[in-house]
Amino acid sequence: MKRPTHFRRPWGRPQQTGVGAEGDRQVGAGAGTTGLLRGRSYRRDAEKLARCHRAGELTPVFVPDADLEALRDLVRARETAKKDQLRARHRLGKFLLRHGKRPGKPMKSWTAKYL
Repeated sequence: MKRPTHFRRPWGRPQQTGVGAEGDRQVGAGAGTTGLLRGRSYRRDAEKLARCHRAGELTPVFVPDADLEALRDLVRARETAKKDQLRARHRLGKFLLRHGKRPGKPMKSWTAKYL
């Protein structure tokens, strides 16, 4: 019995099937227009990297050493702490406003006097 080359899936897109050099292969609905997408493999990744290397399309990358990575972690932690501080200031200001506590005279918010 001959297998159909196209059949309709329950959700509407046709699934293509066929026999290739690798034996029976089925291509799912997510294959796009080509019908040849088979997923990723180390071999295909290695072949693509080799082609890009031969074509000169690969660019060098900088791998940071431990000291630079520690500095980056410190900067990230400081940014997080500053965001937390700003959130806490906003929370406190809104809390005071909800309870009717307003400054009696115009003043700058969050100067060294309040920290």
